[in-house]
Amino acid sequence: MLGVTAIGSLAIVSPASASPVNGDIDFAKTGSITIHKHEHQGTNSPVIADPEGNGSTLANPIAGVTFTAYPVSSLNLQDPTAWDTLSSIDPLASATCPALNVSGTPTLEGQTLGAGRAFGVTNAQGISTLGALPVAAYLVCETGATAAANINEQANPFIVTVPFPDNQAGAPTNSDGWIYDVHAYPKNGKAVTVSKTVDSAHELGLGTVLRFPTTTGIPRIADNAQFLNYTVTDPMDTRLSPTDVDSVEIGGVAVSSSYYTVKRDRNVLMVSFNQAGLTWLKSQGGKDLVTVFSGTVTSLTQVQDTGLQDGRIFNQAFLTTENEVRPQPPVNPELPPLTPGGPVVPTVPVDPQNPFNPFDPQNPNVPPSTPSNVVTSHWGDVRLFKQDANETGTGLNGAEFRIFEASAPYAGTCSIERASTGSPVSVNGETVFTSTDGLVTVPGLFVSDSENPSVNAATRCYVVQEVKAPAGYVLPTGDAAFKPVAVTIGGTTGYDLTLDNTKQDMPDLPLTGAQGQLLLMLGGASMLVIGLAATILVMKRAKQRS
Repeated sequence: MLGVTAIGSLAIVSPASASPVNGDIDFAKTGSITIHKHEHQGTNSPVIADPEGNGSTLANPIAGVTFTAYPVSSLNLQDPTAWDTLSSIDPLASATCPALNVSGTPTLEGQTLGAGRAFGVTNAQGISTLGALPVAAYLVCETGATAAANINEQANPFIVTVPFPDNQAGAPTNSDGWIYDVHAYPKNGKAVTVSKTVDSAHELGLGTVLRFPTTTGIPRIADNAQFLNYTVTDPMDTRLSPTDVDSVEIGGVAVSSSYYTVKRDRNVLMVSFNQAGLTWLKSQGGKDLVTVFSGTVTSLTQVQDTGLQDGRIFNQAFLTTENEVRPQPPVNPELPPLTPGGPVVPTVPVDPQNPFNPFDPQNPNVPPSTPSNVVTSHWGDVRLFKQDANETGTGLNGAEFRIFEASAPYAGTCSIERASTGSPVSVNGETVFTSTDGLVTVPGLFVSDSENPSVNAATRCYVVQEVKAPAGYVLPTGDAAFKPVAVTIGGTTGYDLTLDNTKQDMPDLPLTGAQGQLLLMLGGASMLVIGLAATILVMKRAKQRS
């Protein structure tokens, strides 16, 4: 009997629409094998194929996969002993198949295989049929997969006969007839995807908290398999401090903290599931885990010999997960080698475009990890120079400024229009910046990031307002107090703006010197003329009276 040993644990078989045939095998008849390629069903009500071909359709088909059938030419199915031999073969132990997408020759211990016949690539429903097959036993191998199929493990080889005896244990019904058009249901685990982004909702100045949501897929695994580990690791940029794990969720619902632990090693954060968590994760196959890592931006300067560039904060995460056939997950799941007390490793990536992989090659026994995309947050600074309008280059002390978000931060030409929030930008808790020897420095302002609009923009507009003039100088008012400035990625060596102030006007001082003497003389002469005129008038009137 072939059912359980050869196929039961590997690929459930069922007939096509034609009913099984009773009686003797018709050795002149041909048949077919139809592959139904699906992901592992996991533990949530798995569907069992109906040997009559009318069973429920399995979920999660996989397109883009190729199988090849190799006839076992050393076994003649007209010989009853051949069936005895087949019933004792365990394909898992006895068969080897070429690696996916690699030319090679399969083997079946103690047997000879004929030339293989390839199935067509599975369609969107995961189906492919190979017809016109003579009566024989066939070793079926998964031999190819497209990148879009995204499978992370090769399906186990299985043996199927044409015709196939319809007496498979575990099937919903059995006719005890012969199936010439056989359907098989090999399963695969798909490669998990790991993606990362950065929240756009954050403050704009140094000292803000950046949050990096990291989405890791939970693979569907075989019913008889268990997770060995599931760890999400984020080696945070060392210019983020402190760092934390803000949340761990599936579908917007928090995962119980009893299922995982958070471990720290220098700048590295790990979320690692324990035995209970691994058991629970198996029931969540096909879903996405979202872990939010966060860190406060404390510096933007380049870190020497690390590849961390001036004004650019990098972030990337890694997922490590394995599964195998076993009754339950390990009591103490193995962790990647960055837990406290582990080997000394670089604390930051050497090359931001090819970041340090925390699992390789520090410990070759640790399974390879799946990296996320690299997320970059871009920052810059502002340098202003405050000078006397009439003495170019003379820096002034004590001028105070605030800086605001522009209403159109990524406009081609910056204007003084401020964002509707109206609140000044805070940098390390400060909102007022004062000139010293004319220099005003705003040390860290957000420019753009690699995930949110405008993606990787080189500049961002801000608006500077002078709120206090240097002592003895005029404070601009109205729109004149505001100046647009374009902040670029990285540190500025020159000045982004040069701002002039004029001295205050003062009341006139008392006049002295020759000019004052002249005025006194003119005043005295005027008095003499007036006195002389008065004397003449008095004498004239006296003469008239006499």
